[in-house]
Parts: sequence; C-alpha cells; structure tokens
Amino acid sequence: MSNICILSGLEIPKGEYSIEHYVAKYWLPPKLYSLEQNKFPAIKIINNIKDIKMPCEWEAQKYDLCSYALENYNLNQKNKNIIINALDRFATEKETLNPCQHCILSSTAKEYCYARRDLEKYRIRWLYGLKSR
Repeated sequence: MSNICILSGLEIPKGEYSIEHYVAKYWLPPKLYSLEQNKFPAIKIINNIKDIKMPCEWEAQKYDLCSYALENYNLNQKNKNIIINALDRFATEKETLNPCQHCILSSTAKEYCYARRDLEKYRIRWLYGLKSR
C-alpha cells in the first residue's frame, strides 16, 4: 500500500494514516462507496479538511481550505506542520492532479459525475445558443 497521501502528495507520517473515500459516502449509493477503486491513503488532518467535497471541488479549493484550517482550527503542532507542508506543496506544484483520474465517478459511475453533468449542461447551452446564468 502506498505511503503517499492522495490529497496532498505528501508522505504520510507515522500514526496519521487514514482511508480517503475519494468520493464521499454522501454522494454515492452504498454499492459504489465501498469499492476499492474509491479508497486511497490520506493524512488524517487533510482528509478531515476535505470532508465530503467532490474531488474536483477539492482540487479547486484545497489551498484555501487548508489555509482556513491553519488559521481557524484548534490544531496541535504536528497537524500545523502537516498543513504548512501541504500548503507549500500546493503553492509549488507544477501540475495539479486531474481529479477525474482517480474518481470512481469518471469510470464506474458516470451517471453520478458532476463534472460531466456540468460539461453536458454547457454543451447544450452552446448548441441551443442559451446564455449562462
């Protein structure tokens, strides 16, 4: 099993390992939630910050969410250091993770994929000349 956090790209410190359900239970039917393709290693505090956000939401907001947590959560020094390292990584990474690459919704359960729904909505608007709201 990998020792790299799917959410931050950092090595998982001893005692900080958790299972990240890449798409949260909230968004999926039970038969999809528990599939192995939806489970990844993560650092506990980063996993808690992500909460139930969709993978595409996390990728778009991870820097802001971790900054907010660092400033507003009551964290021990170990978790503060983890978040600072994650923020450094987010600020310097050359390529962002394609959230669809690991997302169960883009492969196994396309009908639940929010990114695809948005793309389809905009495609239909473009085809029929509708303006975005």
